[in-house]
Amino acid sequence: MKTLKSAAPKPVAIALHSDGEPRLIDGRRVVDVKDDWEIDTDWWTRRPLDRCYYELILEGGHNVVVFLDRRAGRWSKQRA
Repeated sequence: MKTLKSAAPKPVAIALHSDGEPRLIDGRRVVDVKDDWEIDTDWWTRRPLDRCYYELILEGGHNVVVFLDRRAGRWSKQRA
């Protein structure tokens, strides 16, 4: 199965609030956290997932989904 290029995660610059939630995404202000969830699965395989996701509303009403890969310590943009 092919992964759509636009759906592939891309690195993103994140600034966090003191509570750990994103406040800036690539320099754009987060105005609302619409949802957040965690995925911790496939721990028994060679490619486990341990991610914390956020669906965010940015200035101007733009909706974006970002996640922290807790194993790698990197933030990525899943959908923009």
